[in-house]
Amino acid sequence: MTEGSMEARRGARENLSEIKANTGELFGHAAEAVGEAVGKGVVMAEGVGENFTSAVRDMLHNRVNTVMLKVDDATLKSIDTLVEARIVNSRSEGAAFLVMEGIKHRKPLFDAISDKIDAIRQAREDLQSLLGNADAQATEPVASDVEDAGANSE
Repeated sequence: MTEGSMEARRGARENLSEIKANTGELFGHAAEAVGEAVGKGVVMAEGVGENFTSAVRDMLHNRVNTVMLKVDDATLKSIDTLVEARIVNSRSEGAAFLVMEGIKHRKPLFDAISDKIDAIRQAREDLQSLLGNADAQATEPVASDVEDAGANSE
């Protein structure tokens, strides 16, 4: 082997060693950056989770009415997931949360139903008023009845 080729080999080995060192350093920096990003992501996710949980608890704070209901297995699994994730404290809170969310999600439907119910109530009141007036008229003596009664007494 010539002296030039030996020198070239030595240079290549030094370059390779330098590349390995730089690559190791680069991977170290990358791993450190990824670790920081993951750590920040976990902190942010925990914050979002805490904010969500707090919002759910605030929403459930005003519950005063009790309703018993039966649910299927899939719904129970969803409720238990909320409890296990500590988003709610109990199955009762989980069920209430899901009902509230369902109503919120279908608000246009509930608004339309409410309008129809209001119209039905008004129609009932109108009918009762009409029937009340009919009853009052039925019990009032009619002028011809009064005259007939007077004629019979004579």
